[in-house]
Parts: sequence; C-alpha cells; structure tokens
Amino acid sequence: TPIKSSAASDVYKRQDIPVENMVYTKQTHTTNIKIVDNSNKGMGIIKERNYDNIDGIITNTNNLCLVSSFADCIPVTLVDAKKGVIAALHSGWKGTVGNISQNGIECMKESFGCNEADIIAFVGPGICKNCYQVSEDVAIEFMKVYSAEETELILTPDDDNKYTGKYHLDLIAANYINLINAGLLPHNIYVADAVSYTHLTL
Repeated sequence: TPIKSSAASDVYKRQDIPVENMVYTKQTHTTNIKIVDNSNKGMGIIKERNYDNIDGIITNTNNLCLVSSFADCIPVTLVDAKKGVIAALHSGWKGTVGNISQNGIECMKESFGCNEADIIAFVGPGICKNCYQVSEDVAIEFMKVYSAEETELILTPDDDNKYTGKYHLDLIAANYINLINAGLLPHNIYVADAVSYTHLTL
C-alpha cells in the first residue's frame, strides 16, 4: 500500500532558486532519460536546449533544479540522499506503459551507483482512475506488459464497455506498480492525495 502524502499545496514549498540554475525536460511522451549537470544550466528556461525528446532528467549536481511540467500526466520524483542523486520523470500513459520509472532507476544505478533500497519516490498529483477514460487500444497496451493481477488493479471496463470498448485507467497505481517492480521498498514510495482533474483545476 502506498504512503499517502499531504496535499500538493503542503508538499511543494517555495524555493528561492534562480532561473539560471534550472534545467527543463523536453517532454514528448518518451521514456528517454538524460543526465544533466552545470553545462545544462538554464536550458529550456532562458536558453536553447541541446537535447530533444527527453521526459526524464537526472543529476547529482548541487543547486541544479530539475524542471518538468504536468497537466494530468504523473510526476515521478526519485531521490537517493546517500548518493546525492535526484530524478524528475514525466509519466503519461506512454511513459507509464513504457516504464520510464524503471529507466530512471536503472540510470541512477548505472551512472551513480545507487541502490534501489536507498531510493525514495514521490508520485505526484495526476489524473485519477475515475476521471481517466481510455480507448481499447490503449488498454491493450497495458494488458501486454502488466500481469493479469496488476491489470485488474489498473484497468476497469467502462459501464458501457460492451458498446464503447472504453476503460478507466489508473495511472497512479500503474506507476506505483512500476516502482515496486523496479525494486523500490513500499515504505519509500509516497503518493500525493491530490487529483489533478478535480483538485488542481483552476
């Protein structure tokens, strides 16, 4: 069972970080990961990026702020305090079924010597299962990569599924499953209790 965190407004606190120290993903719904450092400072914020198609960024550089943007997709943040490594991952349905979390964790291990047992994950606010309806072709993509038991947790046929072929998809649960399957410990996974579609819509 994931640990429920407080609402997003309590989790995110204002930080005095200069824009020059920020680096921004180039999100195109891939599972691609890039390691960034001081040479990438300001990219996507105040200067052009020298990369494309990057939905996850990782660094061990102090005072470098990783920036991603989200609507209903799932933010996944990974932290290894022992190694001083952080990751910001953008996980929409394509990133989730493609398992960008696994890619990020493997990159942390291979590039910085991180251990799964030391990695803490925060699954941020995203769209909930009740609000997220997908077509049958999307549902089938998840059925291909998740076990039957996992599929039962993340996919529920719509009430009119017999006629529409649509399902309700739980991206939050799918990302939690991805993190568990990647070796993270359950007590190191925190899940926001805010839903983007209902709680964060202006």
